[in-house]
Amino acid sequence: MQTIIAILMALLCCPDVCCDGAVCIQIGGSLEAELPTIRRAANRNKCFGDDFIILLAIRKAENGRAGRQFGVMHPAALDTDLDTQAGWAAATIVKNRVRWAMSGGPDFIDFLADRYCPAEIDPEGNVNWKINVRYWYEKLKNNKRQGCYDSRYEPGGSRTK
Repeated sequence: MQTIIAILMALLCCPDVCCDGAVCIQIGGSLEAELPTIRRAANRNKCFGDDFIILLAIRKAENGRAGRQFGVMHPAALDTDLDTQAGWAAATIVKNRVRWAMSGGPDFIDFLADRYCPAEIDPEGNVNWKINVRYWYEKLKNNKRQGCYDSRYEPGGSRTK
């Protein structure tokens, strides 16, 4: 019943929502079918809360083809599948959240971008990555504030709360 209410609320406040029966977020595109796989990869890597929203933002910003959905270019993840790409991206976010906290860096998305898409390798890509991921992060975060996103259904969340 809670799931039905959450979906109805999302449809009323956000006409173009993506729902997988649990998470409803205004993102559009083919992400709807990918959410269960992304959620499992996030859960395996303990990628929760804002980090989960960043993971979704990276997927939207990268918008990569099959095997490059999250833009992970490591040989072990390149041209694999959505689960592998999402897992590597989630692990990268989680590990860099710890590094960022220890560094006292000012902005996590900037910090993450400098590792995910280093300026030394691709200066223009680094700038664009920061802009695009921040755009999608803010959009998704705003949807969460408006009730179009139910954090109880994030990886590791409880559907019985």
